[in-house]
This record gives sequence, structure tokens and C-alpha cells, in this order.
Amino acid sequence: MVKVTELVVQSPMAGVRVLAAGILLQFLITYPLGEKRLKQHLDAILANLSYEHATGRCAILELLHALFNRFPHEFVTEKATYFFAPLVLVLANDDNAECRALCSQVVKRLLAVITPTALASLFQLTVKWFAPDAPQIELRTVAAQLLGLFFETHFEAVSKHLGEIFDLLRVHLDQQFVEIDELALSKARFEFESEQEEREFSDNVPWKLVYYSVVALEKLAASHPASLAVLFRTFPLCAWYRFHLILVSHLVGVV
Repeated sequence: MVKVTELVVQSPMAGVRVLAAGILLQFLITYPLGEKRLKQHLDAILANLSYEHATGRCAILELLHALFNRFPHEFVTEKATYFFAPLVLVLANDDNAECRALCSQVVKRLLAVITPTALASLFQLTVKWFAPDAPQIELRTVAAQLLGLFFETHFEAVSKHLGEIFDLLRVHLDQQFVEIDELALSKARFEFESEQEEREFSDNVPWKLVYYSVVALEKLAASHPASLAVLFRTFPLCAWYRFHLILVSHLVGVV
């Protein structure tokens, strides 16, 4: 099966990748494997989420989506964190938009098949990553993406935490608005020697956390528009005015 796994990832032909993935999945489902042997196969699959070519990474993501559909849900629930962590790394680090979009679908499928208790555990882990004292802004940014997925697919399960989430959003956005303002002032005063230098300066603007926070709120508003009433009460008017400039294009037809 090692060779089959390699074909799933490395074959330049899409048809071969799909056929190999089907063979591998059928083997994992039907062949009597011990726990250690099964984990070896799953470890090899997850390791290929960092394969150098996007076609291979997408093939592995599609395989995982099928695996979550066909494996016993009890097994997927037991291994929820084991699957969740490497998928989060793909969302955070993959430079290919198709891979990230496909990964979002795989995460949603994982959340759909696990038990409410396991779902709550992954949600609390996400909230922990979203805390302002989380060590890296990249961790908070991917947590914002995950919150959007929770809002989109499991609003009822996480709705009791909306107040806490809105408080965290307010802290993050206040901090990011201040940092963005400072960088904008610095940019206005600085004379760049080249376009490359200006691009490198702009890359330091922490826009991703703001953007994915907005996307999370868009998904929340789409799945449960009444929740926006809590949002209006949470954000001070001045901050909401600035935030509205970003939100308005997303919330047309929802508010």
C-alpha cells in the first residue's frame, strides 16, 4: 500500500490519483488492520498534507473527506484532534487557494461526523487559540477561520459562547486598528526607494486577522442574522463605524 499512497500524491494524472485513492480507502475500510498498522497508514496520509505539489495535497484532502464519510464515526470521533491539528496547519500555512478551500470543506466534514462532546472540545481549543494572549498572530488568524466554520455549520452548538467570542473579536480588532493606523502613518512619512520595498512594508500590515474575523462574522450573520443584535451591543459606536466599512460589502442582503 505504500506504492498506492505514493500514487495518490505523486501521479501527474488526475485519473490515476483518484483510482489509487479509491483503492487505498477500500483497503483501509475492509482489510483487518491492527491499531498500530492502521495508524502507520494514517500517519503517511497526513504527512502528505505538506507534499510539495498542490495537486498531491488536494488529492490527500479529498481522500480525507471520503475517509470521514466512510470510516465509523466512533473511530473518527476518537481521533478527532489527531485529524484536526494537521488540517489546521494546512489552513494556516498552505499557499494554494484551492488547497485551503478544500481543507475548509474537509474540516467541516470532520465536525459534522464527530459527537457533540468532541465538537465542543475542538471549539474550546479554537477559542483558546483565538485568545489575545495566544503567542502568534498566525495562530489567532487560523482560529478566526475556524470560528467561521463553526458558525457556518454548528451555530446552535456554539451559540452560548457568542458573548465570549464577540468580546475577543473586539479586543483583536481594537488592537489591529491601532497597529494598522500606526503602520499607515509610518508609510505616509516614509519614502520608499522601490516598489519591492513598499510591498514588503505592506506585507507587514496585519490584515489577515481582521479579514478572517470579518469572514467569520459574515458566516455568523448568514446562518443566524438575529445574532447581529448582540454584535451591535458589543462594539462601541466609533469602532463599529470603522468596522462597518469593512463589513458592508459582506453583509449586503443580510442586515
